[in-house]
Amino acid sequence: MTTFSAWLPLLICALIFGLYIWALIKKIIRPKYLFSALVYGVLVIITSVFVVLLVGLTFFEEATPDDNWQNKVQTSETAIIFGFGYEWDFKCEMLPGASNYALYQQAISDANFQNLIMQEGVMVAARKDYARTKGKNIIQMHPLNLGYVNTLVAAKYAILKMDSLGVKRAVVYAHNLQLARAVYDLKRIAATNPRWHDMEFITPRIPPVPFPEHSAQWHTCCKFVYYPIELFVSRPMNTVYPLSRIK
Repeated sequence: MTTFSAWLPLLICALIFGLYIWALIKKIIRPKYLFSALVYGVLVIITSVFVVLLVGLTFFEEATPDDNWQNKVQTSETAIIFGFGYEWDFKCEMLPGASNYALYQQAISDANFQNLIMQEGVMVAARKDYARTKGKNIIQMHPLNLGYVNTLVAAKYAILKMDSLGVKRAVVYAHNLQLARAVYDLKRIAATNPRWHDMEFITPRIPPVPFPEHSAQWHTCCKFVYYPIELFVSRPMNTVYPLSRIK
């Protein structure tokens, strides 16, 4: 993901709507009533969003794995695992949900990481797997009293954890639709401090991650809900979100 690709879906929709306005001004399109022009405009926006979503499924959906990522993963001692939704059981205790469990399983299977920097949903899965996490550094990415933590804020805390460990390389795990943004956010944060400029964030291949149907975070419950938000809101927002607001 780049800043341009993050904004491209919105730019395409704006261009299509701009062409519609131009056609009205040039009287190429001549609706009889102002109300008709407004209705047609809404239809143009809806159609352009739908088309961009379909195109996005092919061109914008997932992060591109790094070249030779398998070997890079094997020679890395640190993994950053972003959470994606979580669930509650009948006792109001947190469950990892399908996404967090899948991400944890892939990370722990890919390499023998010594440091696992994880959001809470993933940590729940790790705590239930004591046999494979014994002797590893299980590190909570950020405090739990922050309320909802977006990916950019989580990325800042992940880098602070890397800095405290003295490590310069980490493999990044996130939902396959979120991974491109997660890596972008880590690089954006790292660029703000000369001490972090040489940090390397490895993008592995993430197979399709399931969605937690009963997620406590409504926007992560299914692809139909999550993907438009990712494409039209989360990605462009994370390119302009003021880093000064991240404490």
